[in-house]
Amino acid sequence: MLASIAGGWGGGYGGAASGAAIGTMAFPGLGTFIGAIVGGVVGGISGSIGATKLTKVVCDKLEYNVKKRKCKGCKKTFKARLYKGEKDEWLCQRCRR
Repeated sequence: MLASIAGGWGGGYGGAASGAAIGTMAFPGLGTFIGAIVGGVVGGISGSIGATKLTKVVCDKLEYNVKKRKCKGCKKTFKARLYKGEKDEWLCQRCRR
């Protein structure tokens, strides 16, 4: 969550600066304003999405909130991601189908 917020702010700031520069080249004055708004919105959304995906990849590599479980169905070991407020998984993905 924090990474998504930070990524959104960073992306928004960078997008606004880039958009303002492009808008100034296209149409000085009003183009600067519109470019900054559009760039900020697009950059903020992109930064938030990118930061969320990056955080997921890093947490998967570090196995953060991941526990090894023994499936109650097939008895094979599998990795289960634990989320706060959700029930614990005791069946592997194949047995849940």
